[in-house]
Amino acid sequence: MYVTKVSAMLLTNDITGLTGCFTDCRQRAEHAMRMYEQRKEMIAELEQRNSDLEQKFAEVTRMNLDAQRVERQLRDELSSRCFNAMISLSLD
Repeated sequence: MYVTKVSAMLLTNDITGLTGCFTDCRQRAEHAMRMYEQRKEMIAELEQRNSDLEQKFAEVTRMNLDAQRVERQLRDELSSRCFNAMISLSLD
């Protein structure tokens, strides 16, 4: 009967230890899932932000190209007018 009490105590200690280990593993798994979800949300936010930045960059690039086109037209017009003014002055 004494051996049975010792065995029961050892089994109780083993069960207690395993329960603690299980709880620790479960808590680590829950923490890992929370961290995974946070990273997943962060990646989604960064992807959205990246997409927004790409759209804005495309818009700024388009605006820059338009500004360059207008600048070229104005430069050509100014050059043409200056040339015409010089010809008209030389004819006078």
